[in-house]
Amino acid sequence: MSKRGHGECSRLFIVENGRKNIKLYRIFHIWKNECEIVLLEVQFCLGG
Repeated sequence: MSKRGHGECSRLFIVENGRKNIKLYRIFHIWKNECEIVLLEVQFCLGG
């Protein structure tokens, strides 16, 4: 039996909201045996 909990839980979500790129990432902590949701808000330019 192989435990791949960290592989199954870690996912990257990208949501476009207006001019902001919001990345929602789930990080699996082995020592706590639970998932933590980290929200990264990154501003991006549509520039030219």
